[in-house]
Amino acid sequence: MLKVKDVYDYRRELCEALRSGKYTQGYGHASTISEDAPCAIGVARIIFGLQLYPAGVTLAGDEVMSIDYHEVARLLGLYSAEDLWSKNDALMWSFPAIADWLEKAPVIEYAK
Repeated sequence: MLKVKDVYDYRRELCEALRSGKYTQGYGHASTISEDAPCAIGVARIIFGLQLYPAGVTLAGDEVMSIDYHEVARLLGLYSAEDLWSKNDALMWSFPAIADWLEKAPVIEYAK
């Protein structure tokens, strides 16, 4: 029987990736889409295979790419993807510290 992934599976996968040492931690919006130095949300995008989409253009004419932050929050059972953003970018927590927090964070149930 095929097992459907749940919030705890996604959380476990992200925590393992954040602790793996495979990713060099990045900060800020640009690093969200970078595979060289992703932020915590960027690591989630990479390992969960989330798609990028055009989100606008900078004043210099460069295209800005983004992801569906609501999807990240839903997969991880978080109130908002801002929970991850704030730990990574505002508070500058290490990936292992973010993983420690994520393992203990309350799970938000979304309607199916």
